[in-house]
Amino acid sequence: MSKSRLINVFWLFFEKFGLILLSAASFFCFAIFLTPAQLGMGTLVIVYCELVSSFFNAVFENPLVRRNCESNRELATVFWLGSILAVLSILLIALVYFFIDDVSVVFLLIFSCISAISSVMARPFIAVLRCKRQFKALAIRTIWGKLLGAICGITAAIYGLGAWSLIIQLNVMNLLALIILLLRNSNLIAVRPSFEDLFSLFREGNSIGLRKLQNGLFGRGLVIILSIATSAATIGYYSFARRLIDLPKQSIVSSVNSYSLPVFSSRTKDSKVISNLFSELTICSIILLFPIFVLMGIFGKELVIFVFGEKWLGAVDFLMIYAFISGIHVLTYFTDSLLAAYGQSKIGLKLEFLKSIILLIIAYYISSIYGLLGVALIILLDVVFTIVIRILSVKKLIVLNSWIIFTTVLKVIIPVSIIGGIVTYCLFIYDFSIFQIFIIGFGTVMIMFSVLFVTSGNYISRLQRLITDRH
Repeated sequence: MSKSRLINVFWLFFEKFGLILLSAASFFCFAIFLTPAQLGMGTLVIVYCELVSSFFNAVFENPLVRRNCESNRELATVFWLGSILAVLSILLIALVYFFIDDVSVVFLLIFSCISAISSVMARPFIAVLRCKRQFKALAIRTIWGKLLGAICGITAAIYGLGAWSLIIQLNVMNLLALIILLLRNSNLIAVRPSFEDLFSLFREGNSIGLRKLQNGLFGRGLVIILSIATSAATIGYYSFARRLIDLPKQSIVSSVNSYSLPVFSSRTKDSKVISNLFSELTICSIILLFPIFVLMGIFGKELVIFVFGEKWLGAVDFLMIYAFISGIHVLTYFTDSLLAAYGQSKIGLKLEFLKSIILLIIAYYISSIYGLLGVALIILLDVVFTIVIRILSVKKLIVLNSWIIFTTVLKVIIPVSIIGGIVTYCLFIYDFSIFQIFIIGFGTVMIMFSVLFVTSGNYISRLQRLITDRH
């Protein structure tokens, strides 16, 4: 049992962290060959494309997984009709930009339809592989798509295609990944689609899709707000800083959600087991991941200057703050999967949506005055409110000792933040060489995890129990 679990976890993280390396390579080239304004324009279009794709992907994929992908007609329905809905949504957004005379965005949006349709068409195949726990096949498919996409995007950037290179990478990545899945088993969609199944799946998955949309609405909405209140270059700085942190963050979130949803779904009848599992996953994740994000923030400035040069120095302050906020955000990583496993993704949805709208309105005014630092404050408020809403939502389904989680989390956040603050101050005051910074970084890591061993107990044994115990 534990061996099988370890193999599945390995392939999940192999896929996600393999993507980090490929994304880092393409990101490096985009940062070198694109201006902040070009990066900002491409990011704006990708935001719209991902809003549409992530919504329909969640709407259809999770209900298919919950139904164990037993109906080929449902799979075919998502493949054909679901993808049409996604494309129509993208074209509707392009039409809006056509009437506000932003033609460059219109053409980029139309071109991004390739990515949207490929992503939604892949959902039936991905759902089947998830049900069968064939994470190796998913990893290989994703890596190949990302590899060719990165090559094409980098080539386009080198040849001066600007913002188009970002959309080219996205299109090639999703299209090739779809083709690989089709080659494995195209019989899944060789059935006449059904509008009845489409409505059935949509009714079941719309709350999950809305929650997924809500999860990305705030971050992506900030890009749209910045495009209205500031300049394309500011969007570029914002996207640059978030990308450096979100590369590992999104990979981790995607990995834990892919694995935790089937695990939670199979244990919903045992409230005590699932409560303990949720608590342990959350605590172990914050112990392991919060120091990593803090370290990224501490040495972010040195990384930017050494690797990318002075060109992106305007993003450094925001990067440091955002890294710390991302560490706190770890507390919400497993809430979506738990709510989806119980079929209760709608819990807290209206409150989160209202929270996002209010904060985005505030962001419009504060970003025009304080720029990215104002945006960082808004993001911090969003994360704090999100944690409170998600924990309250989870407590409606399971018995959760939030006080134990809270005190354990404080034992991690407080000492790590103090150490991080001291190191950051020293780096600001003194001028160290790259070699000295490397030594300081290594020493900081050792100190942080040694202190956590004292404040949080033997977390290594805790992690081992989490992997090997029967849940």
